[in-house]
Amino acid sequence: MALLLIIPGAVAAIPLSIFYYLWIGRRVAPRVAWLPIPIGMTVVAGWVVAPWLALLGIVWLMA
Repeated sequence: MALLLIIPGAVAAIPLSIFYYLWIGRRVAPRVAWLPIPIGMTVVAGWVVAPWLALLGIVWLMA
């Protein structure tokens, strides 16, 4: 049952993540560019990991 959720989620996440990372590069990164590098990288990393943690949480709840 869990595979029925994981496989379509993984297939759908690939093109969505490409557009999401492009959006991060255009919208988020310039806004945090003035911060010191470790802080700015942490903010961008939080934006990168958030959807993957949400997907993992959904799969975990459904499994």
